[in-house]
Amino acid sequence: MIPRSSTKKKWSDISENKKSTFGHWKQQTSPWPIYRAQLERIKNQSDDMILNAQKLRQIARQYGSISRVVFDAIELIAKHFKDIEIEIQKLVEWLAGKDAESIKQVVNYTKKIPIDINFEDIQNDVLKELKTQFDLLPDKQTFYVDTSGGLLVELDLDVRKRSVSWLESEILTLMIEIYEITNQAHQSFTFCLANIRNRALLFSEGRTDHLAASDCILIANEQAIKLTKSNKEIDALSNSIERKLTQSFYITNIYRKDHPYLPISIQNTLRKFHLGRSRMSRGISSRWSKTVNWFRNIIVRVEKEEETSTLQKIVRYIDQRQPDSKNHHYTSIFLNKGFVGTSFAVGRIKEFQILEATLKEWEKGYRGSVLLSGPRFCGKTFFGEWATSRFFPAKKIIRINPWADIYYGGRKLKSEYSLSEVLDFVKKYALKDRPYLWLDNIELWQDENNTLFQNLDTLLKFVDLHSDKCFFLVSIGSGGLKHFSNQLDFKRTFQATINLDTIDSDEIYKAILIRHGATYRKILTSDGDEITSHEYKSMINKIIKLSNNNIGEVFQWWSSSVKYLNEKEVEVSPFEPYLFPLELSEEQRLLLRQIALFRKTDEYMLSRQFGMAFNQKYVFHLRRMLTNGMLSRLPEGSLEMKDCFANIVGNHIFEN
Repeated sequence: MIPRSSTKKKWSDISENKKSTFGHWKQQTSPWPIYRAQLERIKNQSDDMILNAQKLRQIARQYGSISRVVFDAIELIAKHFKDIEIEIQKLVEWLAGKDAESIKQVVNYTKKIPIDINFEDIQNDVLKELKTQFDLLPDKQTFYVDTSGGLLVELDLDVRKRSVSWLESEILTLMIEIYEITNQAHQSFTFCLANIRNRALLFSEGRTDHLAASDCILIANEQAIKLTKSNKEIDALSNSIERKLTQSFYITNIYRKDHPYLPISIQNTLRKFHLGRSRMSRGISSRWSKTVNWFRNIIVRVEKEEETSTLQKIVRYIDQRQPDSKNHHYTSIFLNKGFVGTSFAVGRIKEFQILEATLKEWEKGYRGSVLLSGPRFCGKTFFGEWATSRFFPAKKIIRINPWADIYYGGRKLKSEYSLSEVLDFVKKYALKDRPYLWLDNIELWQDENNTLFQNLDTLLKFVDLHSDKCFFLVSIGSGGLKHFSNQLDFKRTFQATINLDTIDSDEIYKAILIRHGATYRKILTSDGDEITSHEYKSMINKIIKLSNNNIGEVFQWWSSSVKYLNEKEVEVSPFEPYLFPLELSEEQRLLLRQIALFRKTDEYMLSRQFGMAFNQKYVFHLRRMLTNGMLSRLPEGSLEMKDCFANIVGNHIFEN
């Protein structure tokens, strides 16, 4: 008989499966260990859900603040439109009671009408406030959004990134369109007043054939009709913004299965933008006939070109560069020169690496100064605003622009054109906080009392003295940099120079697609078919070569090539551009060089620069360039080169 003790197994010798079975049997008589673990987990989840609720309340409040900024901005635009409509109505009533003799008093009357408003500043202020509100949103968060099998379902969400992407693509695009329409309406109103004043001035000179009371009333009434039309467009856009915010801009939508959380329509539009279809079915014979016709057209165009004068070529060039007026809802997203949000930002990886490296050096105590250079429309303003939103804390950014309000630490300065006064303000109130100074378009800092050279010299000396205490980001055009580099030492003053002349072609393709997606329209060819990948890239390649990879120039050419069809479709035609005839006299080159160098100027400033020779010979060339459309006069009286000429003429005159 085997002893009992020899058959007894140790616990360590029992298999894991049997141990698990024994454990289940034990829990059937006493399940408390499982209950205790479950209760502890429920307690932890309850605590987490309370924290979730607190986070949601905070995000909901922040969403409300962002919505209020948007609604306040729209309300400000509506108020401005109402004020203009009231002023137009008052003007019509005032004109109705005047005879032809007394109507010349309109000059003094219209001077009292308030028209001094800068919509670019208003737009920048709104974007700045929104950026501040965006920064208050939390980044990556975990939320409990559902249950499954008795367990809570978690959702990992980058609230700030998702919210900002949605707002930029769905709301800011519409707001930019509103600002574009409002700015156009305001400029139209300004020209309307100038037109009426000019007629009154002609009458005061005894040229009564140019004035009648009914003519002025007709001009004012036409302006009122334009305002009403623009107001309807803005109302439609405002209603669209309100509908999107009230339907989608809720953090609680993360719990809804019937309504996705902040869906981005741009991405959906891009997915539907089929660019890969082939049209080989049209046949070789069709292609051959097109080739023959193409050669015939070339011969006809050469013959016509020989008979076309230089002035006619200039007019033809201007006409082809004008966007379709019916298509302004589409083109406004391409022609906006400011920062429209990170959703529309592409490329510039190397440039950001240079800026980031300089910032890190500055944080260690080294000089902090970066110069952005490049021709017109290359994206200096966009890059600067993108960089400040990405790297600079909002509370420490000081944007320095001529004739603008500068705020810091509860203090305010009205800048004019003396950069030394602005920098003294920074030195007195902001230097101790190590602020970030962003000076865009430094060429604009000049008037009759302050030369650009003096302001640049003041800036460079200030950078030398204080670039360890504040970080400088300054933009200047290529022409200005070449012109002043012989007299001022830019290279040794700035820690780094970022040249934004060009951008990679692939990034340009992407930039156009993103902006097109934001317009929610299909691109059709002149045959009525949706554009293919080959046709799209072929057209863009031609534009890129013509624009020397300048992204702003590409946007301009694209906008002038796309025509309005209806609310859902636009049309592109085969791209065959006319080139600008660079047949300029020596006097014209010198005049255009001065205007390109300073961005905008006037006859007084030019007469100071050219002396007595200006009235003897230069003024006649200036008037000729005004009448042939190469120059345009702004409402305040200053002159500037037309956008479509700025780079092609600028490159020519600065290289020679």
